[in-house]
Amino acid sequence: MKLNMSFSALTLCLVSAGCSGSQPSQEVAVAISGLSPQAAEGQVAFGECALCHAVDPTKGHKIGPNLYGIYGEEAASHPDFAYSRALLNAGLVWDEATLDAYLENPAKLVKGGRMAYRGQPDPEVRAALIAYLKALKEHADQKKASDEL
Repeated sequence: MKLNMSFSALTLCLVSAGCSGSQPSQEVAVAISGLSPQAAEGQVAFGECALCHAVDPTKGHKIGPNLYGIYGEEAASHPDFAYSRALLNAGLVWDEATLDAYLENPAKLVKGGRMAYRGQPDPEVRAALIAYLKALKEHADQKKASDEL
């Protein structure tokens, strides 16, 4: 799946929820604004992920953990989510290389994990998803800094 869209096509896609045949959740469309084009493509691609993962900091977990602000964090670090023993013991940090490998084939990177997603074979889509997760982390860091003021 290639996500080469203009901003207006991206906006239409988010509003109509017509991308990839999946319905992005409300929080995907409103999580953050002012995204880079690549991160905006990742926000659209996240529609499939949103079936199991939230990215809204005011929401809890779904079937999978909330992914808001996870970029750069240790895997399995939400204290209120029941991770698989395999992910708890994997010793991963969600950086670009780790996320790319995990999004390509979660079962290969974390043998015995519970992630049901089979993986994203397209490296451009994976890069866009990672850009979106980075943007969410930047948003989380900015929000934390402004809350501390």
